[in-house]
Amino acid sequence: MTISQHTPTDRALLIFSGSNERAIVAFCRVLRVLGIVPLIVARTGQDMIFRTRCRQHVVATRRMDSLDRDDITRCLQEAQSRALNARLVLCPTSEFLNLFLLQNRKHFQQLGCEIPLVDLDLYRLVSDKYSFSRVCAAHGVAIPREFADYRGQAFPFVAKPRQNVNSENRSLYPYLLHNAGDLETFLSSEEVTDFYFEEYLSGESYYLLYYVWKDGRVTSFSQQNLLQQAGGKSIVLARPAQLHNQPVSEQYVGILRQLGFWGLAMIEVIRRGEDLVFIELNPRFWGPMQLTVDAGAGILEAFVADQLGCDQPLHSHSASDHAAYLWLNGLLATTRSGKPPRWHIKPPTHATRFVLRHLAHDIYLRRDTLGLFAHEFRQALRAPRKP
Repeated sequence: MTISQHTPTDRALLIFSGSNERAIVAFCRVLRVLGIVPLIVARTGQDMIFRTRCRQHVVATRRMDSLDRDDITRCLQEAQSRALNARLVLCPTSEFLNLFLLQNRKHFQQLGCEIPLVDLDLYRLVSDKYSFSRVCAAHGVAIPREFADYRGQAFPFVAKPRQNVNSENRSLYPYLLHNAGDLETFLSSEEVTDFYFEEYLSGESYYLLYYVWKDGRVTSFSQQNLLQQAGGKSIVLARPAQLHNQPVSEQYVGILRQLGFWGLAMIEVIRRGEDLVFIELNPRFWGPMQLTVDAGAGILEAFVADQLGCDQPLHSHSASDHAAYLWLNGLLATTRSGKPPRWHIKPPTHATRFVLRHLAHDIYLRRDTLGLFAHEFRQALRAPRKP
């Protein structure tokens, strides 16, 4: 089913590459099936997108690795000329990019671009872990137990940034502190006042995944996270779940609607006894998005339809009862770093065999991304293995 079968549009979808490549690849796969040609701005000539078939859709390349307004403006003007001056919808591919776009929203709107995000204040409210956890608590949602001082605190515990980007315009990430060495690394790398401290949770991990339409409709899905890179980084193995059909999902949807939020949202929760505890909300593309595509969840399709002015949902993939998500090279990289990946389920007796059973679902082991798969595989094997 292609976009031409629905409402005609004078908008084009533009993707900034150079980070979150797994989500970008999944999004391009959806657009291809829908008959939509994506426009991609590459992050310099070293962008990994050039190792995929998506390279044919690169319409401009940034000269600078950092986000420079003049450089981005030039790229957008080049993209518009390729899109016959259509209005460009700037897809929300990363947190740092989203904040940059929102802080310069008026400038980009004057260039004929649309930013599919809520206003900056609401974006920060839901995206920053500290502020949205307080919103959740006020609505009766379980949040991690917080403590005022890291000194004397028993390991493990978590240091979380109060804001995702600090006053120096630097992205901040959580630290999982398992021992005194981890704490020393954290204290030597960060300003303590930029962080707060919470209990470490080790239960089942889930993502609640949404597209909230501008008219209030919701397209939803959920996944159970099975295996994750060390340090709380990327999910490398996941499978579909049914949490989006449970009351906890309606609770989050109600909060988002009450706030006036619309757009993409990934909410992470971890089980603590009978509670599903809020961890974070990301109002943007997320790494394992391919699972929503392979499972026929329709979340990316809802985003496309809403942004291109289509009244009805679009469909690119049929629902599957056997969908799964694997990023094998992400698993290899964390294993060779000497930091073991984190299982969110009881580790299988034959863990390697369990992972390899999902090889057909690897994000990059597909015809359009074989070059990137081979590159990542070589890089992982060449990296010195640490004990």
